[in-house]
Amino acid sequence: MRKRTIVSLFLLVVLLLISVLSPASAAGYAAYAYSLNDEEDGDTFISRLKFYNGNYSGAVSRGPDDVTQYHFEANTHNIKYWSSEGNMNGDVWGTASSVDFNLFDLDLEDIWGGDSSSDLEFVFLAACNLVNGEGSNPRRLLANAMIGPGAIRAICGYHFRAPSDADVEVVDAFMDYAETGESVKSSWMQANEYVYDYLGDAYDVWNCRNYIVLTHDNNSQYSRFPGFPGSTYARPTSSSTIVRFSRAYEDGNDQELRGMDLRGTTTAEQRAAFDAVLPDSVVPLQAEAVSLNALEYDSLVQRDGVVSIVNDEIKDSPVALSESGARQAALTHILSDYSGISQADLDDAVVEVAPIVKAEVNLTGSADSEVEETVAYIVRMQNSYGGIPIAGSVFSVAVDDEGVPFSMGKWVNVQPAQSAQGRSAATAVDIDDLLKKFRMKLVQEKMYEAQRNHVPMTDITDEAHTLEHFEALYILDEDSDLYIPVARFCMEDGAHYDIPLLEV
Repeated sequence: MRKRTIVSLFLLVVLLLISVLSPASAAGYAAYAYSLNDEEDGDTFISRLKFYNGNYSGAVSRGPDDVTQYHFEANTHNIKYWSSEGNMNGDVWGTASSVDFNLFDLDLEDIWGGDSSSDLEFVFLAACNLVNGEGSNPRRLLANAMIGPGAIRAICGYHFRAPSDADVEVVDAFMDYAETGESVKSSWMQANEYVYDYLGDAYDVWNCRNYIVLTHDNNSQYSRFPGFPGSTYARPTSSSTIVRFSRAYEDGNDQELRGMDLRGTTTAEQRAAFDAVLPDSVVPLQAEAVSLNALEYDSLVQRDGVVSIVNDEIKDSPVALSESGARQAALTHILSDYSGISQADLDDAVVEVAPIVKAEVNLTGSADSEVEETVAYIVRMQNSYGGIPIAGSVFSVAVDDEGVPFSMGKWVNVQPAQSAQGRSAATAVDIDDLLKKFRMKLVQEKMYEAQRNHVPMTDITDEAHTLEHFEALYILDEDSDLYIPVARFCMEDGAHYDIPLLEV
């Protein structure tokens, strides 16, 4: 607060009250980002935060000289963003740092929630598995550390693998939603849904679906950052119940191939699983973007023409709605609340219905005893041609018993591209040629990686050769402005490889 002459005691009291109660008081807030990797997500997080509200102080620290175990434990600022590697046993380390510690060696229960002087309110863990309930159950440890006089409002992270190269995009999308007045919980969920739906051509986004939020079972779960629009409720210092929210969908129909080591030969069963995903033949597509607008809603138009409707946020009450009912509600919402789209446009859509579940975290035992309740559904309608999804042409709609908390959409209509002779020729797909081309690309990429890191090929993790997900889809080729069909191999180490099917 700037100094000024006070001419009355009444005015002094008023100014003091404003100073104490205003979320944008000159005392300000502190947010720090720490990175044990060579990533820019922490920089984006802090710069977006400060750009929106100049009352925030804080900085980004990275590397072995500036980041230590102490910085993970620190409770002297309001917001902590932590970027590193992690596993379900609580180990924390980095690719660009010698820092290596285990969560279970820290007294987080006392340092965070139990410390009455703790300023820490929101924690973001941009790392794999640190909010996982398996292994040593680091999720239980973190949940216990949210309780007490210095109660943390929310911990946002991933319950399995985290997106590796899409973390900056998740942060950007998160801030887009948070700036509209969405809670931290809702913004984290929507940001990961957005990146998963629309940025898969450029980034590894499959793991965005593993998002999770730990929060309290009261209104604190709807808290916003201080100084952002909307309510930030009283700190839940008397709360002792921590709940988790996450997406429950489990990899769909690709279970037969998950975990496959692609260095070896392919069995007959694996060939059949590949064949079940791949079409017999493919053609390039020309597309026409549909101009969408949201009707009767405040809408957030994000990058690349995606229209997001932010109407409400997912609550914590179980739904009576069935998956089929959610699908119908999503379709009705798209046709009635977006202009520029028709029923015929959606006839070939590939539909996925993913439950959003809530469960009370077991603070004393195994996560196996936790009871999940469906509180909403994410209905995803993706355009396709010949049964092959078209990347980025998607409506994603959250549905619960009260209606549609939020949705987002971008759509293109497609038809076969015409050759110079005025016809479209289909190209047959050969599975043996496809796998040969992929293996050659994988070996080449890992050879280059070994050279960059000055390590022998044998030192590269087996995860680099293990399949996490396989799909066929159409992606936009910016040189030709055509959608081309590819086979996408998503690996356990986070990398993904696209093999053009027109060349197979």
